[in-house]
Amino acid sequence: MSSTTALDPVAPDAIPADIAKEAPEGSQRKEHRIAGADGLRAAAALGVVFSHLFQRLAFDQHGTVWADIQGVAMKGAYGVSVFFVLSGTLLSLPFWTAYFSGDKMPSLRHYAKRRAARIVPGFYVALTVSFLAVLAWYPTTQHPLTRYLAGLSFLSGWHWLTFFPVESNGPLWSISLEVMSYIFMPIAMLGMFLIGRRRGWTGAGYWVGVLIVVVLVNQWITTTFIPSDDQKGWEFGDVGGAKTWLPYFNPVGFFAHFAMGIAAAGFIAWWRHRSGARRWGFDLLGLAGILGLAWLVWVNRFPYEPEFMGNFQNQPYLWPWLAVCAAVALVGASHSRLLGADHGQPVCAVHRDRLVRDLRVALPDGGARGVAHQRGVHLRQRLRPWALRDDVADGAGAGLRVRLRELVLDGEAGAAVQVGAQLALAPGPAPRRV
Repeated sequence: MSSTTALDPVAPDAIPADIAKEAPEGSQRKEHRIAGADGLRAAAALGVVFSHLFQRLAFDQHGTVWADIQGVAMKGAYGVSVFFVLSGTLLSLPFWTAYFSGDKMPSLRHYAKRRAARIVPGFYVALTVSFLAVLAWYPTTQHPLTRYLAGLSFLSGWHWLTFFPVESNGPLWSISLEVMSYIFMPIAMLGMFLIGRRRGWTGAGYWVGVLIVVVLVNQWITTTFIPSDDQKGWEFGDVGGAKTWLPYFNPVGFFAHFAMGIAAAGFIAWWRHRSGARRWGFDLLGLAGILGLAWLVWVNRFPYEPEFMGNFQNQPYLWPWLAVCAAVALVGASHSRLLGADHGQPVCAVHRDRLVRDLRVALPDGGARGVAHQRGVHLRQRLRPWALRDDVADGAGAGLRVRLRELVLDGEAGAAVQVGAQLALAPGPAPRRV
């Protein structure tokens, strides 16, 4: 085939039915999933539940073993740090993927809309119901309206007076800190995309610099904004208790936990871009992270409710050690052979990303039909041996077919890209190059 005439766009009715089949909803999001993340999230959630439950029990009065059980259960509060690491990993992964793939930075408008849709409705309902409960049953609460309005603005975490936005629902304190991390992350990512040189060491060095800045700013906050001792302590309610927590529980300090997850996502995206293969070494790495988490919980099980453990900068939840272990566990599980679930997904994401990049670069809009045909043949020959690899699950091939179908139907991809994807999907053995 040697024609050099420009290709016409692929007509929808010319596409085979099996190719034109609509891709499942959310298929684009699946390539940003991380194996093992759901398991770690479940463990962190159970830990937080157990920590609140065991606060109201007196197991220490029934012997050493029960005291140990209660101590371990109450350290389930460390799950808060794990949640921040998980959020940092999952939310930054699309940015890292675009960075290594040479694509533009993901849409901040889309990012903001998705975050708002997931957080605002449920949080506003919980906050408002809790506020009404305060008005009905907590008549002595200090500054209830000010705290409620601060909660609505997600700015409550910046000051001890508003840190607990409602007296009747203490756990809502973490939402403000989490939302601030949602804001800090894309701002920091913007600088990385502006640098231009998209290499692993460049991205890693950039985020080391970001973490240093975060630590320095947090040092300034924790040494400058110290509350007075007047009515300080949990005996004065949540406002008095917040004075014992702040300035150490501040949005910048918690972004340091979040940043550990961002670093983990950077490594995961880099490995997917490099090869995406599963290795037993990742199982060992993930196991090391999990054992590290367990060891930190065990050795710090007493006292039950320490305000601080002499950590770096008096950071809560054993930062940086606990956050590092959680990040290591995520990195290990993401490409492990046994620890992570949904084994074919990361490899599938790698080849889909490379497929899109290769097609768009090699087959620009208006490319010749002969070029499109040759590229399609090349893709078929590349995909066949890959699909037979031992470390690739069946779901990975299905994911590739989904992405190819999307390209066939994508009018903005360019006619040559559509033809190349259509030929790669054609049934039967791969044709010879021409």
